[in-house]
Parts: sequence; C-alpha cells; structure tokens
Amino acid sequence: MSSRPEISVIITAFERREFIAEALDSVAGQDLDPSRFEVVLCTNFSTANIESGHRRSPVIRLEMPSGTWGEWVLAALPRCQGDVLCFLDDDDLFERNKLSSIRSVFRQLPSVGYYHNRVQRFADGAPSSRGRHPGFRRGPEGPGCGLVADGQKSRTLVDRLFWGEGGFNASAMAVRREVLTSLGSLTSDLEVGHSLALFYAAVVGPWDLYFDPAPLTRYRVHAANSSVPIGTGLRRGVRGTTDHGQAVIRDSERIAGFVESHRQGRFSSAPIRSVGVRTRLLQSFGLPTLTRTELLRGLAEYLSLTPARIVADQRGLLAMIAFGLLSPRLPERWLRSRAIG
Repeated sequence: MSSRPEISVIITAFERREFIAEALDSVAGQDLDPSRFEVVLCTNFSTANIESGHRRSPVIRLEMPSGTWGEWVLAALPRCQGDVLCFLDDDDLFERNKLSSIRSVFRQLPSVGYYHNRVQRFADGAPSSRGRHPGFRRGPEGPGCGLVADGQKSRTLVDRLFWGEGGFNASAMAVRREVLTSLGSLTSDLEVGHSLALFYAAVVGPWDLYFDPAPLTRYRVHAANSSVPIGTGLRRGVRGTTDHGQAVIRDSERIAGFVESHRQGRFSSAPIRSVGVRTRLLQSFGLPTLTRTELLRGLAEYLSLTPARIVADQRGLLAMIAFGLLSPRLPERWLRSRAIG
C-alpha cells in the first residue's frame, strides 16, 4: 500500500503558460522518491495541453477563478496531503535535490516550521547578472545561516534575516501546514506580500526556522516577471507600479498588524512597524534596469507634472514610493499623511 506524500508542491501560474512545462519538469526530475511528494498545479486557464517531459509524478490540476495567491493556496489546501507545503512560481525552477533537502531538514528537525534556501537568478538557461534587482547581487542570495531556534529569536536577529532576504520569494520557501493556517484570513486578504507574511508567521509562532545555504531555487529574470513591472513600455509600467505600490502599502499594514497581535511579548522593546514591512516589500519587488533620472522623467510624463512637482503631488509621491525612490528612513507619519490608501 502506498504511503501518503510527505511534501505537497503547489505551483501557481497567473495568465502565463510558457514556463509551466519547465517548472513541472524541475519538480518531476527530483532525486526524491516520487511517492514522497505530490504536485498541485493552480492556474486560471486550462492546462490540458501542457505536459511535463517526465511522467514520474501525477499532477493534480486545479483551474481557479481570479483571485489572490493566498486564495488559490487555500483552495488547493484540501487537495494537499503533505504535512510540508512547498511553493513554486511558474517561472522559477527547483534544483534536482531541492525536495530531498527539504525532507531531510523537516525529518531531522521536527521543531522547524519554516525553511528557506538560497536563490540563484538565471536568464536564458544560464546564471545572470542582468538587471538591477535589490533582492539579488551577483551570487546566490539568502541568509544561509542554518538553524534559528525559537528561543534564539530576537529583534536584532529577525531584522538581520528580514534584510538578508529571509522572507523573499515563495519559490525558496517550505512551511509546515500549521504555519500557513496560522495566518487565518490574512492569507486570502494579502495582495502581494504572501512570502513575507509566511516568514513573519513563523517568526511570531513557536517554530524554529532553517535557512539552507544551498542555492536550490532558480529565479528566472525575464520581461514578464511580476517583480519587474516595466516590461511593455514606461507609461504602462508607471501605472502598474503605482497600483502595485498601493497594494504594498495595504499589505504592509496588514502584516504589521498581524505581527503586533500575535507576537505575545516577543520583541517588546521595539515592535515591528508597518513602515519597516513596507520598505522591505518595496525592495523585494524590485526595480527594472532604468536609472533614477529615467524613472523620474517617466513619472513626470505620466502624471503630467514637472519633475520638481512630483514629490509635492500626492500621486507622484505614491508612485515614488512604489518605485522605491524615497528614502526608507522617512518618518512613518510623514508617509501616511501623503500616501493614498
């Protein structure tokens, strides 16, 4: 009799078809016994004609209505048998030993609730240094510091993990099911900040955290990447990034509120403020390869303002927040008094 899968891999694809087969191949080609994991593919389109080159692992295919990443994951959860949930964006890839590494950590360290491996970006099948993304430098990125026991958590350490990409990219994460469910309704409410929310859920919860030094996730750099919203022209990019900035501001307030209500005395000397979460979210979503001057000119054109008037105008200020052009040290009250949403 076959045993129940230990790991459920949830792959999500919004609108985009071209990378799905490759993502499925990267999961099906794992060196872990295929009976120990399952694959759940969530899309908002039919995948009947999309096949993986491997046939080792059956795929549970769910065609979803429009919604947030969290709504999709919650809808997929009843179909997931694994106690450990692993996530993969359709345009990212797993290294061959990713799932066996995750299984080893969660089996050997039963108190671990959150796992994050380092990330290597790539383009056209090769490691890439193209573009300017605050989440990456030239080598693999992520803390890679090993085990962080629950009793070791401190504001200083959490901040170091926070700024060291410890909550970046869901494709680099795996969590016990209880970590996800601890977020409650926040999971479906979040618009863009789900990976950071998972990180903070584990931080304020009773779980240990594990940061694998191995670069087991490959992050694809391409024009349609959601982290690089300017891909089809500056005007469309400015509008999309401004809307994205509003979502970031809303999510930062939601995540900070969750942390404050669930920290149970942790970090009492310096509770995590929403402005810090907001700044981190802004940096996580990154910038395209446009200079500050080009961005300001584009904003001025889009908003029909002179460059000198951008900061004075409420819409311009929000757009600058979205692009990460404002100092992260600006007082939270000053930001709130001028930002929409």
